[in-house]
Amino acid sequence: MPFNRPTLPQLMERSAADIEAELPPGDAHIRRHKLRLLAKINAGSAHSQHGHIAWWADQIMPHTADWESLLKWGDLRGLKPLTASAAYGTLEVTGQPGALVQSGWTYQRADGWEYVVSQTTDLDSSGRAAVPLVALAGGYDGNAAPNTSLRLTRSVAGVSSSGTVISLAGGADAESLESFRQRVIFRWRNPPQAGTLYDYEAWAREAHPAVTRSWAIGNEAGANTVTVRIVTDNDPNGLIPSQAVLDQVYAYIRSVMPATPTLFVVAPIPVPVAVALQVLPDTPEVRAAVELEVRDWFLTDSDIQPGGEVYRSRLSEAISKASGERAHTLIQPAADLMFGTGEIPTFGTLTWSN
Repeated sequence: MPFNRPTLPQLMERSAADIEAELPPGDAHIRRHKLRLLAKINAGSAHSQHGHIAWWADQIMPHTADWESLLKWGDLRGLKPLTASAAYGTLEVTGQPGALVQSGWTYQRADGWEYVVSQTTDLDSSGRAAVPLVALAGGYDGNAAPNTSLRLTRSVAGVSSSGTVISLAGGADAESLESFRQRVIFRWRNPPQAGTLYDYEAWAREAHPAVTRSWAIGNEAGANTVTVRIVTDNDPNGLIPSQAVLDQVYAYIRSVMPATPTLFVVAPIPVPVAVALQVLPDTPEVRAAVELEVRDWFLTDSDIQPGGEVYRSRLSEAISKASGERAHTLIQPAADLMFGTGEIPTFGTLTWSN
């Protein structure tokens, strides 16, 4: 039977009634009476105690625990929150043939983001070199598109003052509370078992802070193989992971997995799904709420995974949760959806019918 926490007014009334039961005749209900003030003090103290007990109740399970308590739950399974990951890659640098680009030199992007050369590299006979870089700070903002220009923070004879990004990826923000909570709950539901498919999914999630969902399939690429697919839902560039993230996840899983299986870490194939519907009432507020639910459904529903069938009714159920929605007609998709090996449904377009 659930316990309903009493409100402050309810506690004040109980305190006043208790006082009057011992000290009649009813003075605890008279405004500004000293017994009324005593009832308020007792009620305030009890309300604070109820609040503290309610807070402790939330810490009992990882589903509702705060950071400090969640860290303890994670520690029992050897889990810790993932720190921010720094972007890394290569920069095309030009200059005099044979000139050296020294380890420790820093390059700066136009917005001030800085990168450090991680290995001394000499320019070839044509005066070019692919110089390895790593961002000085972790985070998604450290990633840069190919052909982005970076400038040396100091002048160096024989080396051009600017370079062009070949690749800079793998950066990600530190893991959020909710992401860590999901990993902790997953591990408690699926304890480590030295190489089950659940282990591979957990290893993928703990390999890099950008990874938000993972799926492991056995023998898909042949006997004694494990194929792991990952997505990066929070990456500003989209849910399909960069090669840098795939490489880091592969390297981490290889370091902890059993020696015998052959491992493949790949990105799923996105298949945009067009959605068309009518809503009642058809107002801008309801449309906005419905769109949020539709977008969230593609990221959180358990049916959304590489390959297999996705039931249309589950999308309709998500639409019904939108604030203000009374009724709707789901026009498209018109039937359940089937996806091939490695294909994952993603949000495509949303159109409205009057």
